[in-house]
Amino acid sequence: TETVKAEKEIPGAGYHGQFPYSWGGYTDIDLAVDEAGLWVIYSTDEAKGAIVLSKLNPENLELEQTWETNIRKQSVANAFIICGTLYTVSSYK
Repeated sequence: TETVKAEKEIPGAGYHGQFPYSWGGYTDIDLAVDEAGLWVIYSTDEAKGAIVLSKLNPENLELEQTWETNIRKQSVANAFIICGTLYTVSSYK
């Protein structure tokens, strides 16, 4: 049996292929966990497709802090967080 413990709408976040990584697919919203916390990597119309990074409160999923980058999400193959720093991968080749 599956149970939803919590859910949160990310304001303005693209979905259904609006802002995927360069390889495509439904990769609009990406969750990451590291030593510094729980993160969501996404983009919005307001950011014009650039990566937006938000730190989430793990208890209630409220956005604690948000950063807008100048990195176009569709120009990278993937992104991840280590020690609170965002890294991007240019390709899978």
